[in-house]
Amino acid sequence: MKRFKRLIAILPLLLAGCFGSQEGADISAIKATFELPSNAKTLLYQAKPQSIVRENLRILTKFKLSEIEAQRLKEHVKNSPDWQRFPVSSGLLQRMQVDRITQIFDGQLSHPSNHRWYSCRHSGDDILNAKTVVTAATGSKLRDYMFAVIDFDTNTVMVKVRTAY
Repeated sequence: MKRFKRLIAILPLLLAGCFGSQEGADISAIKATFELPSNAKTLLYQAKPQSIVRENLRILTKFKLSEIEAQRLKEHVKNSPDWQRFPVSSGLLQRMQVDRITQIFDGQLSHPSNHRWYSCRHSGDDILNAKTVVTAATGSKLRDYMFAVIDFDTNTVMVKVRTAY
């Protein structure tokens, strides 16, 4: 019985060692989804829950791009059908069940900018490990989504991940 209790006590540490950093895995998945440079600096990472169990997941991240990375990304974004110029359409906001885009980013988008682009992706389940990520343009309410905003005035990218499963 004593060994069993010891095993139960160290099980979370063993699992953490087996699975590595959840933060690192989340950030890598987000960067890959939006084709962000792998060496973009992470300025902010907030996740709830932070454990392996990811029901009702909420992640807010912010990345800083170098001037060169921002320029490369700007060229890509301008030629990609997956990215749209601001403002975000009211239809998409309704699908995401928010009134204003600032609600998604908890007030992090405070200054006005004429150089912002956004992309909204969604998937049926396990959004951070989805095999197919689709640009959200039309359809029913989005309960699970990844929403990214690139601000070329500040060379930053903010991403909000939300799941309801």
